[in-house]
Amino acid sequence: MRTLQNRLWPMTHRKCSPSFHAALLAGILLAGPAGAAPGDKFDVLRDLAGRVGAVVGSAMTCKEIARPRVQTVVDKFTSVIREASTNEAERTELTQTLDRGVTDGRTAVAIGRTD
Repeated sequence: MRTLQNRLWPMTHRKCSPSFHAALLAGILLAGPAGAAPGDKFDVLRDLAGRVGAVVGSAMTCKEIARPRVQTVVDKFTSVIREASTNEAERTELTQTLDRGVTDGRTAVAIGRTD
């Protein structure tokens, strides 16, 4: 059986992973309190969609991060959007925010604004 350190090594010692993990952690921490009012929850989720999208976009440009791994994050966050949104308009807005974040993340890496 592999120890925790050995299981985490591939995730923590990749060329692109420190910034990826830092951005992901920041997005999770900035998600806001769990007891937010219903209107606030949508705003928090919209903000988080943009941040997660940027991290995913950056990760997509990194050759050391496997595509299936990035797709898993996208699939899970898309599931969160489906469950958290109350109607199709909210779902569409959140999905578009996620897509814009992905584009922004890819662009940031491409122009050298982030690594």
